[in-house]
Amino acid sequence: MSNPFIVKKTVFDNELPTEGQHLAVLADMDFQAGVQSEFGLQDQYYFYWLVDQVGTKPENKGQHLEIRQMLNVSMGEKSNLRKTIRGMLGFDPGDGGDGYDVQALIGTSAYIIIEHRTSKEGRIYAKVGMTLKAPTGAKLAIPTGYTRRQDRPKGRTATGFAKPHAAGLTSNPNPSNLNPGDLSGI
Repeated sequence: MSNPFIVKKTVFDNELPTEGQHLAVLADMDFQAGVQSEFGLQDQYYFYWLVDQVGTKPENKGQHLEIRQMLNVSMGEKSNLRKTIRGMLGFDPGDGGDGYDVQALIGTSAYIIIEHRTSKEGRIYAKVGMTLKAPTGAKLAIPTGYTRRQDRPKGRTATGFAKPHAAGLTSNPNPSNLNPGDLSGI
């Protein structure tokens, strides 16, 4: 019998999308205030993309794989947020002027270029390297039943952390649970 008070190293075995170009849909986003970055404390948006690759591991079998993109909240000319939006839309959104509603981008399809990187701890992870406007007719919809993070139960569940639920690959371009949430006015 093993000792329940011995904590072993956590092994992350997330299924990663393959490197290269993927059709994706911006399915969700989150706001985090005061995240430590190489530039000091920064407010960040987390963009959650669902890609055209379907999971094969038991925890996400049959569901679109998801990748998180972290972006500092800045619409400066060289900012990654502005570059990402420019890539998604195919035109420069400007500096935000009186404000730019990033939540209006949820449901937008784009091509994303995924790169694999290795963390300082030696873990391989997927990173969005670039976004490109999807041509007319190329669209990936948010799956029916996908639950935004703000609407998910908090903490652990019997199956681990709360995860989105997808009914196979059935898609709905305008799910009713995509409400604006708490990010307005940020």
